[in-house]
Amino acid sequence: MKSLSVYLAGWLLCLLFCVSCAVDQHFEFPKGPEGKSAYEVWVEYIRNNGDPSWEGGTDMPDFFLYLKGDPGEAGQNPDFTPPPPQRDEKKNRGG
Repeated sequence: MKSLSVYLAGWLLCLLFCVSCAVDQHFEFPKGPEGKSAYEVWVEYIRNNGDPSWEGGTDMPDFFLYLKGDPGEAGQNPDFTPPPPQRDEKKNRGG
């Protein structure tokens, strides 16, 4: 009898888990302030101020090309080697 109750409890937990995962989660976030997108700000900047280094247009693909920029110099790879362990000087002095 005990094994049957454990078996049924296991199935019940499994069923509850499956049902809880199938529930559609919906989150409401507060609406942010109204304003221009980064693309709109960029278009205004290019049209009004201009950028002497930019020879492209003001379409969306041009915006992404502008964000990417020119290739730069190769950077250095970080060194992830762990530092050597610190020796405790008190132990070495017998203290």
